[in-house]
Amino acid sequence: MAYATNSNDTTCRKGLLGLPITPRKAIRFERSRVQAEAAGWAPWSVRFWRCMGISFCVFSIVGHWMEIPYCLFNKYFFGIVEADSLVFADPMYPFLVYGIAAVLGALLLVPQRDWLKDHYPRWQATLRFFLLCMAAACAGEIIMGLLLNQPDPITGIYPLWDNSHLPFNVLGQAWLVNDFLLGIILTLYTWALYPALVKLVSKVPERWGWPVAVTTVVSFVALCVVKFA
Repeated sequence: MAYATNSNDTTCRKGLLGLPITPRKAIRFERSRVQAEAAGWAPWSVRFWRCMGISFCVFSIVGHWMEIPYCLFNKYFFGIVEADSLVFADPMYPFLVYGIAAVLGALLLVPQRDWLKDHYPRWQATLRFFLLCMAAACAGEIIMGLLLNQPDPITGIYPLWDNSHLPFNVLGQAWLVNDFLLGIILTLYTWALYPALVKLVSKVPERWGWPVAVTTVVSFVALCVVKFA
């Protein structure tokens, strides 16, 4: 869509709320939309939601693979992961929580990443983003723990997880080691893995967009049927 660029042009267009948009503002708006699509955050775009479908499928598996070294670390240093854990038993078992996290990360974290990149040097933006993710992970653990993971008043057993005996625990619910590693994973995903996926998907010709997305989703559903049976 083309807009006049003459600064003397007083013609206005109407925005979504009926507010006037001058040609110059319209050009800036279009540029921001293009930049957002290139950055992988364009919820108004069908291509974006196709990418979300692919991202959910891919990272449900890749997230499992990323958890393997994480669990090996915890097993070696803290002895809190069982040797027969599903994490080690079947690397192709889908962990849907990571697929959901990938979609939510793209929707919620990418705008924060881009805002930080616009306001700080890259290393400062990355560090601030990491600290934000770590704080969010810690707060999430504490809130979920206080609501859902209270110890039994008689046995003292925690129903979901027990971090109370670990060093660096917070209120017996959150564990800073876990939050630190989650901060690294979220930062790695938002700054490297998701942009790589967006770049890869953007190279797919539009006529192949739906066939690729449908093939990926159908294959993933078939994998889930086999693994969850």
